[in-house]
Amino acid sequence: IKIILTFIIIMFPSLKWYQDLKNIYITITESDLKELKYNFELEKFRLSAEKKGNNYELNLNLFHPIDSENSLLKQTDKEIKMIIVKKEPRWWSFLIKEKKANYIYVDWDGWKDEFDSDDDLYNYKLPENFESMLNEVNQNMTKESN
Repeated sequence: IKIILTFIIIMFPSLKWYQDLKNIYITITESDLKELKYNFELEKFRLSAEKKGNNYELNLNLFHPIDSENSLLKQTDKEIKMIIVKKEPRWWSFLIKEKKANYIYVDWDGWKDEFDSDDDLYNYKLPENFESMLNEVNQNMTKESN
């Protein structure tokens, strides 16, 4: 009798995040991810993908509830960008309930906190192609639900 054991290694893509009062902004810096699947839930975000035979997964237990219906994800060849809409406008102390994950970093370039000027906070510029990104996401969601 032969017993063959197969090990599947799950990799965690690194991500960086920042926030404002109403949204969380996440960039996953892993390039060329294929077979991307993701799901926004009330207090969770799940993502799975594949790259060169390696499986990647994220299961984030978010620090507070989100508006999963209006949160967005856009993938390019180089990265994945997300705008996660907070259920209630508030400052989060952490991205996830678990206080430490070695693949999550703060994006200090975009970081705002409750002590920053409101003028800076609400002058955030969306990418020029944001409207087309939103339309594309909505079209893909419509196709998947049919």
